[in-house]
This record gives sequence, structure tokens and C-alpha cells, in this order.
Amino acid sequence: MATIDLGKIKLVWRGTYNASTAYTPDDLVAYTDNGILSTYICTANTTGNAPSSSGTAHGSWAYAAKGQTNETAASIRAFVESASDSNVFTDADHTKLNGIETSATADQTASEIVSLVSGQTITPAHVHVGTGRIGNDTNDYIAFSNNTHMDVVVNGSTEFRFESDGDFHADGDVIAQSTTISSDINLKENIKEVPNALDKVESLRGVTFDWKRDGTPSAGVIAQEVQGVLPEAVKEVTPVKGGDSHLSVNYHALTSILIEAIKELKAEVEQLKGGK
Repeated sequence: MATIDLGKIKLVWRGTYNASTAYTPDDLVAYTDNGILSTYICTANTTGNAPSSSGTAHGSWAYAAKGQTNETAASIRAFVESASDSNVFTDADHTKLNGIETSATADQTASEIVSLVSGQTITPAHVHVGTGRIGNDTNDYIAFSNNTHMDVVVNGSTEFRFESDGDFHADGDVIAQSTTISSDINLKENIKEVPNALDKVESLRGVTFDWKRDGTPSAGVIAQEVQGVLPEAVKEVTPVKGGDSHLSVNYHALTSILIEAIKELKAEVEQLKGGK
């Protein structure tokens, strides 16, 4: 055993207390009483007498260094809650860190975020999130398809569609202050004048009619008739609300035969004038 000689004081370290060991004055031992580990010095010859009981030293022993109670989770919590600045770490019931909502986690997934956002009021509108949709509710939203188109749904009905090829469909009139169409010669190739334009115009009818869907009166041409003389101006499309496809007319393209028809008509007039 280690011996510490301080002149008149001679301490002998005997390790952990053993009830069967005979101890003499100046022996030092370690002993745990009620969970507290302390160091004791023997003051009188003794065998079988524990250094202390319930925190009180035996007559043959004296405390050399008294230990502290081991801290438990409960005691640490009590210290934190009693501190004046404890809320910089946690609230009193330990459900969250200060300034962070209860049950918040650091591993929110995309689906969890969508679920949390769906149905929440975000000023100034109500946002509804569903599969490929975002909008005010289940009747008014923008719907995204898989790389083909995007729909604008109003009151449960698809009113507008943006397609991946750049086409825009509206289930009603497109009203604007003005419109422009790209027509630069640098964007075109294989340019040809429309032949027999006057004959083509004579094959068309300018008509008035009522739309079947709502009885609205309108005027224009018949797509099938245009297709027979200027197929470049006709295109088959599918309605934004679904159903059978139908023909549509590019009315801007019709100006090509009108311009050339006027020129042909002018040439005929000039020829007639020259014959007088």
C-alpha cells in the first residue's frame, strides 16, 4: 500500500474498505455510503466497523474527503429549471427547445411538408396542395401534369391550358389591348406566294353562326372549307375540357390569301382598264 509520510502524520492508503481487514490509525480507505463515495482516515484500531452509516462517521473513522451525491437526470433538470436563464435551453416541461414549436423535428420530409401546408391559410388566399395541384381549394387551382401541360381550373372547370409545345388554349375569348405575331423574314424559309388566291377566296364563305355550347352569336369561316384551300391555316385540337377533337383556324394566316387575292383582282382591273 502507498504510504504518505508527512513527518508526524503518516498516511497509508489501503484502497476500498474491506470489512475483514484490520485497520490501524492513519489508514486511508475509500467507502460508499448511501451512494456517496468518500475517503476516510482510521483514528483507532478497528475491524468490521464500516467507516460511516447514513452519512455519520463511525467512532473509529473520520472523513478525510467527503464526496457529493451523484447527479441524476432529475437533479440536473431541477438545477436547470431553477436557473434564472434556464429558458435559453428548454421550457419547463422539456417538450421543446425555447422558441421552437412542440414536437418539432429536424427530419421533415417533402410529403410531411406538403401535408402541413395543405389547407393552411396563407394571406391573402387559401392554399390547397394536392397531387400536382396548388390553388385556393379543390375547385380552383393550377394543375401540373407529367411534362405535357398545365391547367387552370376555375369553379371545378378547366378554363385554360398551357401545353409543352408552347400552345395556349382558352375555353373562351382571349381579350387583350393588342396582340403581335412573330413574322420576321429571318425566322422563315421556303417562302412562296400563295397561288390562285382569288379562286381560294371565292371558295370560302364568310358566315354568321351561334356557338352550340352556349348559343353565343359570332361570325367567321368554316374550318373544313379553309382546310380545302389553305390547309396550313387549319389545325386539329383537343378541347381543354376533354371530348372529341375539332378543327381550329389561324385567322392571321387567312390574310395571306386576302392580300394576294386583292393583288390578283387589282391586276384584272388594270387589265380591263387597259383594254378600253
